[in-house]
Amino acid sequence: GRAILAIEIRNPEKLREAKELHQSRAKEQQNNDNAKPRKKKKWREMMTLMVGTVHAREWISTTSVLLSAVRADVTDVSLLVIPVANPDGYVYTWSGKKQLKQKWTKGGIEDIEVEARYFRKNRRINFDGTIGVDLNRNYGNSNMIWGVDK
Repeated sequence: GRAILAIEIRNPEKLREAKELHQSRAKEQQNNDNAKPRKKKKWREMMTLMVGTVHAREWISTTSVLLSAVRADVTDVSLLVIPVANPDGYVYTWSGKKQLKQKWTKGGIEDIEVEARYFRKNRRINFDGTIGVDLNRNYGNSNMIWGVDK
């Protein structure tokens, strides 16, 4: 497949200020004799992930993600923006090609011609000869929580 490109948007000055504030609070906590001993918290940069065009046919999501990123306030958080998460499927939808797709009917299996414009999956060739994987089916299960260490 094609390379997936990402854009990182951050405000280095604000991040430096936040890190310094965290460190000064940690030192203050250490110097305070009356305070109960606590676990030392490590400073972590907060980051938001914005992903567009997971489904190849949803062209507007690329623009929506980029517009949201431009308008975002990055004073407290950094952004990681992936405007096109499915680049090979996205390029295919612009090709104007047509493909045969099998459809189940009461009379059996029928071959129908489908325009590439409506293709939503990526362009990977699967072990059974079919083309494409629906990317949002691969985000994990209900036990997986993003951004949490277990």
